[in-house]
Amino acid sequence: KKIYPDAELTIVGDWSKHIIKLQQSKATVKISEQKILDTIKDTKNGIKILSNLSDKEFVKTLKSSALYLHLGRGDAFALTVVEAMLAGLPAIVSNETGSKELVKQLNADFVVPLNKDKIIRAVTDYFSMSERRKLFLSKQSINIVKKFYLKSNSELFIKKFYRLVNRSN
Repeated sequence: KKIYPDAELTIVGDWSKHIIKLQQSKATVKISEQKILDTIKDTKNGIKILSNLSDKEFVKTLKSSALYLHLGRGDAFALTVVEAMLAGLPAIVSNETGSKELVKQLNADFVVPLNKDKIIRAVTDYFSMSERRKLFLSKQSINIVKKFYLKSNSELFIKKFYRLVNRSN
C-alpha cells in the first residue's frame, strides 16, 4: 500500500475456518497471526477475501487480476498456479512449492524465498515493468501451461502406453 496505494489484494479460498480457529484461540495466537487478523478486519486496507466462488466467479476474479502470488510451503505442485497462468496471470511463487519449476520457465526471479523483503521486491519489480513486458509474460504464462491440458496429456499417455506395451510383446 505504501508503494501502490490503489492496489488491492484479493485472497481467494475458504479461509473462514482458519480465521475462526485463530480468533477462538486468541491465547495461543502468534503475534504475526494476530496482525493478519487485525489487517483483514480493517476493510480500508484493500484486502478482500472471496470464498465459495462459482467457477464463473473464479474465472472472472482471475481475469480481473494483474498478478498471482502463491507463497506456500511444501506444496507438491499447486494446481492454482497452473489455473492462474492459464488465465494469463504471471505467478510469483515461493521456493518451497513444487510449482517453482513451472514458474522458473517464465522468469526465475518470480521464484522467491519466504522473505518479506524479497517478496515485496519481486512484486514491485513486476509492477514496474513496461506494459509490453507484462503482456509478453501474460502470453508466455499461457503458453507454458498449455501442456497441462487434459485431452492432449491423455492422448500422449495412451500413445506412450501402447508403445511400451507393444515393445514388451
